[in-house]
Amino acid sequence: MSVRRRTFGIIGGGAIGWSVAYQLAKTRRRTDESIVVFDASLAGASSWAGAGILPPATRFESTDPMEQLQKLSREAMPLWSRELKQLSGIDNEFHVCGGVYVAQTSGEHASLIGLRQFWDEMGIEGLPLEADSWNQRFPWFANQIPREKCRLIFEVPGEAQLRNPRHLAALRRACEVLGVETRALTTEQAARLQLSASATGPPTLEWGASESWNCEQFVLATGSWTSALLRRWFGTTDRFADVFPIKGEMLLFDATTPLFSTIFNVGTRYIVPRLDGHILVGSTEQEAGFFAEPTEEGRSQLLEFVEQTLPDLLRFKLVKHWAGLRPASFDQMPIIGRLNQCPDLIVASGHFRSGLQWSIGTALCVAALLRHELPPLDLRVFQPSR
Repeated sequence: MSVRRRTFGIIGGGAIGWSVAYQLAKTRRRTDESIVVFDASLAGASSWAGAGILPPATRFESTDPMEQLQKLSREAMPLWSRELKQLSGIDNEFHVCGGVYVAQTSGEHASLIGLRQFWDEMGIEGLPLEADSWNQRFPWFANQIPREKCRLIFEVPGEAQLRNPRHLAALRRACEVLGVETRALTTEQAARLQLSASATGPPTLEWGASESWNCEQFVLATGSWTSALLRRWFGTTDRFADVFPIKGEMLLFDATTPLFSTIFNVGTRYIVPRLDGHILVGSTEQEAGFFAEPTEEGRSQLLEFVEQTLPDLLRFKLVKHWAGLRPASFDQMPIIGRLNQCPDLIVASGHFRSGLQWSIGTALCVAALLRHELPPLDLRVFQPSR
């Protein structure tokens, strides 16, 4: 068996994994520092399936690690977007498009009031919209949802988006330009992955083939599959935080030309306009294990949401329906840190609906840990052993 030796091995080719690889590659400390990404591209991976919504971050200095992670990521995104386009030639379509939040039911009204209080505390601009502003500034919305039928409407000018498949493609291409290796794995190879810790040297990754990879340090950024791998490698997950999949289904319409430019939010559902006229509708939430296929039930729920909010959208062609598996944790916080059972393995998972939102901040923290430097925020609350 051939043994290949590298400095850093990143297991997982989603937004977190590729962001870590990119941060390491563009800040190499030594010319002999080598990076390899093991990418299985499993069906249902959430990075490719999401909507790419980027809410604004707090304007204030915060001591809350979640708020710090959001702020770190959101403030760095414009620079990363420009860098990635220059290196890869791929435009991830990051832009600040603004968002509107609509409450029609009493439950949505209570939720939006709570969200407004959060925005006020964070210094995030949230502007209530009355009938005149709603009709004049958002006519396509207002023609279908008259202001008098809504309990409350807010505009959040700082909300942004990017086109997540293009962002992932830009990250991957930029990493290739910077010398990052990719080792593509089949679904069968991913199912046999085995990480073996050593008392006398760095860990080794193999999958029953004629090759193995010996890296000084590994990063496990495998989203919903994280706990399954850790159980296989180290037994029970009682000693570290668990990650489980939450399936979300989405629809894509083609309006040919842009109808509106602002993200439309109702509770946990949203309608996101792309620059080329495509309109994304999401999203359902369901505990369905690792079943990542879209369902007729999910399709019906999303179509009903459209019919109740922006029914004019239904006259356009529905071009795609898909599902993704979001990696959730039981305490709703990401898992970022070294694993006690294998100190040369750093886990970066459990971001649930915020993988893209927090990907840059996570990458900056993980890259610092890999180089035994102080990360930009206190990671104790995110430790795998919490």
